[in-house]
Amino acid sequence: ADLDASGSRIVKSRHFTLDETGSSPMDWTPDSKAIIFSSMRNGAEAIFKQRLDQDAPELISSAPGGFQGAQLSPDGKWVLWQVWREPQVRSQAEQLLRAPISGGVPEPISQIEAGSQFSCARLPSTLCVLAERTEDRRQVILHELDPLQGRGAELLRFDLDPNDDWSGRISPEGSRFAVIAGPAAPIRVLSLRGQSEQIIPTKSWNAKQLLRWSANGKGFF
Repeated sequence: ADLDASGSRIVKSRHFTLDETGSSPMDWTPDSKAIIFSSMRNGAEAIFKQRLDQDAPELISSAPGGFQGAQLSPDGKWVLWQVWREPQVRSQAEQLLRAPISGGVPEPISQIEAGSQFSCARLPSTLCVLAERTEDRRQVILHELDPLQGRGAELLRFDLDPNDDWSGRISPEGSRFAVIAGPAAPIRVLSLRGQSEQIIPTKSWNAKQLLRWSANGKGFF
């Protein structure tokens, strides 16, 4: 669908993908002409790409072991996603995997702490980040993430209530990290360049679960 001029209403919605198989959208290609999504249309969880002008999707890679999330690297060459080894035991360490956007066998990047989150900026930024909770669950540590080399230098860390669920995401230009920690919590915008933290109140919204930046970095969904 499109957003109207006010940015507050959806208009001109279209059916996509073009079949009735269950699919979960994950990311867009940098040119905004194709969507990355997961589906079990072939009997097993897998990641697909489909252009808006295509009738059928292209298989990128299988995603065995409990699929969670998928994003493109900033250069658009890699699809990254995370899995956990035992879907019924979420306390176990998870794995971060990659596959080329052209398709291929999943390749391991790194083992990560259970419940970690990763996200990538958009060009001209080349930054991806991995956010992992400390063992006592009282902080989240943000590391650089390279699609080929894995976890890199620490960028920042922030406090978090041990009992809070949270959602975080790097901004499109790669200079900020936004986080919500609980359904009634405000949006916190943390600078990766040493600037002050920004707090955005959301008192009237008490069911927040996932946080996503708008493409221009000026708002959130």
